[in-house]
Amino acid sequence: MQQQFDILIIGGGMVGCSLACGLAQLNLRVAIIEASPWNNEEQPSFDDRSIALSYTSKKILQGLNIWEALQEKVTAIKKIHISEKNSYPHQWLSAKQEKVPALGYVVENRHFGSTLQAMIARYENITLFTPAKLFRLQQYPHQVTITITQLEQEYTLTGELLVASDGAVSRTVDILGLQRQIRSYGQYALITNVITEYPHNNIAYERFTDNGSVAFLPLRDNRCAVVWSIQEHQLAEIMALDDHAFLTTLQSQFSWRLGELKQLGKRQRYPLQCMSLNQLYQHRCVVMGNAAHTLHPIAGQGFNLGLRDVALFLETIKDEDNNININKLHKYEQQRLQDIQITLQWSDQLIRLFTHHNPLFKTLRTGGLLAMEIFPPIKHFIARHGMGYNGKISRLASGLAP
Repeated sequence: MQQQFDILIIGGGMVGCSLACGLAQLNLRVAIIEASPWNNEEQPSFDDRSIALSYTSKKILQGLNIWEALQEKVTAIKKIHISEKNSYPHQWLSAKQEKVPALGYVVENRHFGSTLQAMIARYENITLFTPAKLFRLQQYPHQVTITITQLEQEYTLTGELLVASDGAVSRTVDILGLQRQIRSYGQYALITNVITEYPHNNIAYERFTDNGSVAFLPLRDNRCAVVWSIQEHQLAEIMALDDHAFLTTLQSQFSWRLGELKQLGKRQRYPLQCMSLNQLYQHRCVVMGNAAHTLHPIAGQGFNLGLRDVALFLETIKDEDNNININKLHKYEQQRLQDIQITLQWSDQLIRLFTHHNPLFKTLRTGGLLAMEIFPPIKHFIARHGMGYNGKISRLASGLAP
C-alpha cells in the first residue's frame, strides 16, 4: 500500500511532534513514524526527566498553539542562582532585570508528552504510524519514498520532504550516511526529583563542584528536578547508595540554600556527550533535534536548540506561492549550523572552565563571577544567551507567525 504525504517525520518525540503541529497548521499532510508504542509509559522521550524551556521556546510553543494547553503544567523560573562550591562569589540572574515575565520554564517530560499527543490527535492532516520502523529510504528528484514496517505489515510512503528527528542514535542519519562528530565527557547525568525543606520560590540553582555541576530546577508542589553531572568512575558507587545516603551526598554538593533535602524520586542516569553533524540536510532529507546535535546539560539548551530547528524550518520550507521549496534548505542549514556551533562551544567552554582543577582556572572562575557583578552587560549577555537569543531569531521566537 502506498500513501502520499507532503512531509514525512521519522521520530515522534518532542521535536518531531512539535514540528508536526506546526506543519499541520500550514495545511500540509504529515506522517509521523515512531518506533515506540504511542503512550507515555513506553515512549522514551516522555519519561520522568524534566526540561528547562527558554523564554524564546515559550514564544515558539505559543506560535505552535501548544503553550495554551501546556502552561498549567509548567513552573516559571524567575531567578537563577549561580555558585561554585567552596568559593565566595555567587551571582543572580533575574527576570525582572531582563524585563521579561520569566527567564524560562520547567516542565516534566511526561506532561509535555501527553500534551503533544493530545495535540496530534486533533489534527486530521497528521497520520501516525506506531510502533513502526524505517526499513528503506530512497530519494528522487521530486520526492522521497520510504518503506516502513508496522505490526509485521509493510507500507510505502512518499513525501516532498523527510525530516529525521529520531534521536541521537538516529537510524535515518545512518541510512543517509551522514558523519557524526562525537566527544564523550566521561560523565553521566544523574536525574531525579527532590522535595526540599524550604520553598524554591521559582529559583533555579546552578552549582559547580570539583566533580561536575548540580542543577536544581523548580517544579510544581515544591519539588525540584535535579540534574547532577558526575564522573563516570563515581557512577556505580553513587547509584548504589540508599536514598538516605544519596540525599546526604547530594546535600553536601548542593549546600543548604533550600534547607534539608527530604524526599527523593526515582533515579535515572544518562551518559553525557557532545554530538553534531556538519551537514543538516541531504537533497530532500533534513535532520533536526537530537538526531542533529546533542550537548551537555550544563547550559540547559538541548531541547531549546531542537525547537529553534523547528521554528526556522517552518518559516523556510514554503515559498511565496505556498509551495514547498527545497531551494531554501541551504540557507536554513547555514543559519542553524551557526546557532548550533555557538551553543555547543558555549556549553563546552563552561564544562572546561568549571571542571578543571588547575589553580589558574579557579582564578578565572572567581574572576568571571565577580565580573558579572562589576559589569552588568556581561550578566545581561549571559541571561540573553540562556533565554535563546542566539544568532538568527526566527519569526516564531519573535512572537510572530511562521
